[in-house]
Amino acid sequence: IRAVAEVLDCEVEWNESAREVSLRKDGTDVLIKIDDRNMIVNDTTVEMDTNAVIINDRTYIPLRFAGEALGFTVNWK
Repeated sequence: IRAVAEVLDCEVEWNESAREVSLRKDGTDVLIKIDDRNMIVNDTTVEMDTNAVIINDRTYIPLRFAGEALGFTVNWK
């Protein structure tokens, strides 16, 4: 998630002890917990279609959910 979030000019923080990723952009805060299907967007719970996971020391989440939560339009061709 860090590589994509930084390209989109988001602040990214990793909390190792809580296993959480925080994203911030333009007043929107997104909190994503590893092995959880829910993310918190400005105090509102949003269910993703799959859990956030760590594979080979990288955090993976459904891009559509994070992008849309941060105000981006996500399209697939």
